[in-house]
Amino acid sequence: KEIISELKELCKELTESLPADTKAASLSRAWQEVLNSYAVYLNKAQQIDKIFSFNDIEEKAYKLLRENQSILTKYRMRYRYLMVDEFQDTNLLQKRLVYLLAGGNSEVLQDNRLFIVGDVKQSIYRFRGAEVGVFADVIRDIKASGGVNIELADNFRSSPQILNLCNNVFAQLMSSDSKEGIAFQELTPNREDSDLPIVLEVQTTQEQKAEAEMLEARLVVQKILEMTSKGYRFGDIAILLSVIGKANNFVTALREAHVPFRLVDGKGYFERQEVLDLINLLKFLDNSYCDLELCGVLRSPYFGISDNIITSFLFLRQEENLWKLLVNYSLKQTQLVLPVEEESKLKRAIAILQRLRSLASTVSLAELMGDIFDELSLEARLLGQIFGLDKVAHVKNLRRMALDLTMKQGLNLQGFLEKLQKMRSIETRIEVAKAFDGDDVVNIMTIHKSKGLEFPIVFLPSLNTRGRVDSDQVLFDDKEGLGIRVTGTNGLLYDSTIFKKIKEQSKELELAEKKRQLYVAMTRGERQIVLSGLTFIDKKTEAENSTWLGMLKKILGNSDAGANGLLEWLVVNIDDMPVNNITSLINKPLILDEDVYKKVKPLALYTKPQEYCFSATSLAKFSQCPRSYYYEYIAQLKGLGPAIEPVSGVLNKDEDDCKPLASNILGLIVHHVLENLETDGFNLALNKGLAKHAPEAGITARKWLKNLLENYLASDLYKSFSNYERQQEVAFNEKLFEVCGINILFTGSIDCLITYPDCTLGIIDYKSGKPPENREDANNYLGQIALYSLVAEKVFQRKVKLAELHFLENSTKVSLKIELEDFRKELLERCLAIIEKKTEQDFPVLLSACEFCAYNYLCPKS
Repeated sequence: KEIISELKELCKELTESLPADTKAASLSRAWQEVLNSYAVYLNKAQQIDKIFSFNDIEEKAYKLLRENQSILTKYRMRYRYLMVDEFQDTNLLQKRLVYLLAGGNSEVLQDNRLFIVGDVKQSIYRFRGAEVGVFADVIRDIKASGGVNIELADNFRSSPQILNLCNNVFAQLMSSDSKEGIAFQELTPNREDSDLPIVLEVQTTQEQKAEAEMLEARLVVQKILEMTSKGYRFGDIAILLSVIGKANNFVTALREAHVPFRLVDGKGYFERQEVLDLINLLKFLDNSYCDLELCGVLRSPYFGISDNIITSFLFLRQEENLWKLLVNYSLKQTQLVLPVEEESKLKRAIAILQRLRSLASTVSLAELMGDIFDELSLEARLLGQIFGLDKVAHVKNLRRMALDLTMKQGLNLQGFLEKLQKMRSIETRIEVAKAFDGDDVVNIMTIHKSKGLEFPIVFLPSLNTRGRVDSDQVLFDDKEGLGIRVTGTNGLLYDSTIFKKIKEQSKELELAEKKRQLYVAMTRGERQIVLSGLTFIDKKTEAENSTWLGMLKKILGNSDAGANGLLEWLVVNIDDMPVNNITSLINKPLILDEDVYKKVKPLALYTKPQEYCFSATSLAKFSQCPRSYYYEYIAQLKGLGPAIEPVSGVLNKDEDDCKPLASNILGLIVHHVLENLETDGFNLALNKGLAKHAPEAGITARKWLKNLLENYLASDLYKSFSNYERQQEVAFNEKLFEVCGINILFTGSIDCLITYPDCTLGIIDYKSGKPPENREDANNYLGQIALYSLVAEKVFQRKVKLAELHFLENSTKVSLKIELEDFRKELLERCLAIIEKKTEQDFPVLLSACEFCAYNYLCPKS
């Protein structure tokens, strides 16, 4: 019966997975073609640029030794013995390289010349390609070839209290990982006794999670102050985090308590924002067509131009580059209207950049760097920021590099940028003397950064943090092959059998490595470790057991652990201890000399209100489907182009040369023609519009479009406003609301702005189709033109007396008949409701919009 039951279950599983596996098999062939083509392209690009990754170098070294016996023999003769340290962090290819050098055979260990050192319990670099199973394989090979495995159990770093806890916890946690060769071995202490480890458990609810996380950070700081009052230095203390993104609350709490600290963020030198900003400036000065780099310069701390203003200019860009648009703006040759404060900042930026561009073409690189520092008051600006001394040290280092390369190699600006690009490509490590080295500061760093280090006191907070959510659509494994998620007929995503298997294996490996990360973190402490995290009393889930705090509670509980003499477990309920109480405990007065304060006080730029920007399009998207809005405007994910119905009347299936014009393409052409009608004339404007937006349009489509526009231009509707003064495509970026320190801005472009003889305004928005029959679509249109009316009245300080939608397909109009003040209140409420939403789950899915949604490929529809 059991066998029959298993067979039935297997048949059911096969039947359910067959459609997904069939589709995945066909997609696998397509993926193979794509990946093969990409491999060829990448290889060519690398050969041209002479830039190779570390993995490329490994591959080339392995191939060189394997295929050239003379070279292999030369290097084998050079080294009598090989010792490889930190062997737990190697991968299969590196093992084969070592075997070749040690014994001449990449698959079989020979000659007894290899000595490896490592601790498999500290293998935490899987994300970088390390394979923990390789370590166990090599140990077996060494034993099989007559070698010896020497296990070192003595620990000279941590106190007996820390090691007792580790021995109890990891003997159970790592027992299930013995198949990977990670059978736990107890550690023997060799230090004097110290205090018991501490666990701080903050009990809270999901609704109070943010407040509880801040409470946890302040409790940690309170403990730090307690320990320094007992004689420890701030420099004796480290806060270790699973990810550096969790550091913000601890930075805030330390700053509130005036505790000195250093954040070791783990970024490479060239990825530091202050270095990137300076490199972007140099690239722009070398080539004014570097639009992306110019955007980075404008939004940097040196100029502080908002993204909304930059975007407004990018929308105007056609054949021109961004710099030319900015210069034209300074000469008052563009129609863009900006708020007075933003206009002042932008004009200052343009003036400075013009001066620096002039210098870049006349002075040496070393002189140019000096001029940049002076012109931007670069050091003073950076000193006013968090970690300002470190940031100044980084940009000064780049300046020194420019001076050295100018003097030693005679490089100009272009040559220096090429040199930097190569250094960035190969991830060259640049050592910069830290401003706080040797100072008495608390260190905040990731567990990965702490590996190999030790501290008298270690804090391990945020133990409730879960691992990353796996959202990959394609997975690869050397043994299993390519696993793919496929879209079913209902639009939902399904896992193929191979995908499921790889995902499950990956999940097991990730959980095992998570245990090893906790081991590494807990064994960094010499005298004391303090662990902390949140538990949710209103929502218990199975996933909590996979968090570090969940693992500890499962093994130790939180009641008997103290009695067993392993640790002190403290439980705090957020309702019993409000955050403000903790703030008062750790806050102490800070007396700062007035002259010092003037030098270090925050720049005004960094204290401006938080800004949110909306457009008529984004608000319409939210109405259509809030989840789609989240993907496009908050997560900023790339959508796959949806199938858009062709516009009625355009597609003639009997004519081969007729191409369907999607509604969005048709709209672009209509707007282009009406915007350029007076300067280019009708025929030229139409031809340009078609050439730009629909070069493959067929004859019938072109005729239909021409008739559409000619009929509208000849209609009474168009003649009713054509004799008045009017502006086409008036771009705006305007703040309409300021609420509780939040600025709410709106961006967009008014199709046609009319000025009547009585100085009132009229607004017309062109639509290529017919008036909508659906009430919701009509409301979206009216909301759009009402928004334009609000903006126009604020910008031009004139009343809008007419606001109409013109539908070109039948030359009809829809007039705005809503009170602007009522709309204003409704608009504010709507924007605030959107701003309050944070996570993907806060934005519901409207299934009615799925068919043509650009994010159908990734949305779980739940």
